[in-house]
Amino acid sequence: MSGVKSDFTARVSSPRTTAPPSTTDGMRPGSPSHRSAPRGGGESMQQATTSDRNLVPSQRSSKRFSFIQGLNKSIEVGDLPSSPRAMLEHKVNQLFAQLDQLHEQHLIDQRKGTTQVYTLPEFFWNNFGSNLSESDKEHLLALLQDKIQDPKYEHAIFELGTIMTTNPPEHMARVQPQHLSIVADALAMAEPALEQALTQSMSTDYESFDQGVSRERIALTATASLAASRSENSDAPFSPQQIREAAQDVRLFQDNQVPLAMLTSFANPDALEGKVEAFIASKDMSATKELLTQFCPNIDTSRTRDVRKLQEFMKAHCDNPRSVLAAMQDYKEHYLPFTLTSTASARKKPTAGMLQRRPELNYLTKTQNMFQLHQKGRQMFKPIHNQAVILGGGTTEPRLVSKFAPSEIDVPGYQRAKPDPLDPPSHPESFRQLPGGITPAMPEKVISKQLTRAGHKVEDQIVAFPSENTTLGTVVCRDIESQRFGELPERTLATTEMFQLISAGIDGATFRSKAPTVPVISQNDGIDVRAEVLFGTSQSTLHQQTYEQSESSPTFRPIQGPPRHRHFPGAPSGMWRISDTLHRGGAPDSSTEGSDDNLALDRTTLSEQIATYERDRDVITDKLTLLAGTAKSAVEDRNFEALSFLKQHFKIPLQLENNWKEGRTTGPAVLAHIKQGLDGDLNAAESMLARAQTRLQSLPPQT
Repeated sequence: MSGVKSDFTARVSSPRTTAPPSTTDGMRPGSPSHRSAPRGGGESMQQATTSDRNLVPSQRSSKRFSFIQGLNKSIEVGDLPSSPRAMLEHKVNQLFAQLDQLHEQHLIDQRKGTTQVYTLPEFFWNNFGSNLSESDKEHLLALLQDKIQDPKYEHAIFELGTIMTTNPPEHMARVQPQHLSIVADALAMAEPALEQALTQSMSTDYESFDQGVSRERIALTATASLAASRSENSDAPFSPQQIREAAQDVRLFQDNQVPLAMLTSFANPDALEGKVEAFIASKDMSATKELLTQFCPNIDTSRTRDVRKLQEFMKAHCDNPRSVLAAMQDYKEHYLPFTLTSTASARKKPTAGMLQRRPELNYLTKTQNMFQLHQKGRQMFKPIHNQAVILGGGTTEPRLVSKFAPSEIDVPGYQRAKPDPLDPPSHPESFRQLPGGITPAMPEKVISKQLTRAGHKVEDQIVAFPSENTTLGTVVCRDIESQRFGELPERTLATTEMFQLISAGIDGATFRSKAPTVPVISQNDGIDVRAEVLFGTSQSTLHQQTYEQSESSPTFRPIQGPPRHRHFPGAPSGMWRISDTLHRGGAPDSSTEGSDDNLALDRTTLSEQIATYERDRDVITDKLTLLAGTAKSAVEDRNFEALSFLKQHFKIPLQLENNWKEGRTTGPAVLAHIKQGLDGDLNAAESMLARAQTRLQSLPPQT
């Protein structure tokens, strides 16, 4: 290993070019796989741009909304092609074949002034239990972009469920198969075992976490990390020489864990000058230990054998302060973190057996940076993402909105690694694969703090559609229950016109209570086959009719009662809920403008519409009566008991509530705001009721 010593010395004599810093999810900032931004879409898709959502309908490019929600049992996919690409192509073709059929049957409002909002539930694009690759995701987005070029989707918004993807760990993509023989020779490891480690790192398979990581994967990751730190090109494959030099240093680290742990844990860089040479040359053990404490303060020198190992290591490989610092830095940054992944947690004291197997832990566990080193090691695992797929009709680039509060369903390996369903998994700290470096069992406060540190903003959940002059706020499943969501939605998501929850297991009551106060909120849940749309201050129900295909015919027929999942082999479930058309703004001329006579509505559907809006009308009327009576008499300026009363019966925007508390508005002004919203809701419900009654009367008599 004589060449290693000179290499350490040479590397510290001139500045090194390092790779860009990694994020907590193991991806470089600004890389296409790191940012959930449109390809080429620029900043226009990043945040809401509509500042006045009370524009009169004639000033909008879109006057109406209609919701078309696919009902799919998202975690059961049935018989689909085994190839990821073939599966995605099959699903895309089936999806748009069904939408084409719905259009042909005139079940969708196709007027130019109507924005059609198509939604799918969580996990729609994945075979459950497996993730897709980044290239698979790009392939899917290209397929979808091609489909929505059809002129009939010019005014459409697509929120097409979520896709789960796995990315290789940073740097590992630069390791080539031909490098493995070099690493095998340098580290005295079997090449087939290294090949297996590389394959596992690059695959989309879930990490198991039910046992320690293989020594081959640790060594290969350390080699790649070290080679990347010395590479001027952050993307090109490593050269054989880069891999050879990095692997030789990793072998040095493997053989000298205890000396390097002593230096990493206790060495004071400022005190090294003038001490290294004397320490190496010292013959007397008492003097040697005294010299050691001068540049490694607080170190325990009672383990004479370890002191001797450190002296021998420095004599052979680190004969001056700069080479000592270079060895320490490379060991600490590019080797030690990955070896710590085999310990269950940085916060737990190692067992006696572990200390016997890994004596370097005697020193490492006494340092204050142990936890940070431990967490850096999680970057050796493949980061995963659960992202909502959002597109606008025409040429709009896609937008991916990430789920930020993970569920155990996102990482099945987490559940499998539990010794008992109520216990944490064997290696709980290893599950930091998700954005922000978080785990399914992390406390809510920690999740929020980690996400803030990782740069997540609630604006990331908002997509603007300038052509429709509207903005959409999106949240995925458990996010709506998280503290992170609770801290932010009214302040930012409440600036949107629509709010959409894409989920797989969030009950309707949670959805209604947690959703921000915006003109329209909707949910598409793939566990309970739930799809609903609510509008206005009263959160009235926008009537929806469920249509399904039979196995023998592509034609959709209406079904009565709550939708129940059916799955046809080899295809997504051919079942959709289509809403009535909702007019924007709530003004009388908007609510009655235009004609939807092209929609094929039967007597039963119209009767259901009438019953829905009669209930809405009665509920809104009762709320207005309460507002004019009990609520009005209870409200006095800044009477917070009255505020509590109002919040029990009405949804009050957070900003309005804060204005009341801070004296910027009065109780009567709050009542006026609520009444204005309820008046608009009543107008909309009565207009849709009248429309349904008129259409029912126009149908020919039953025979």
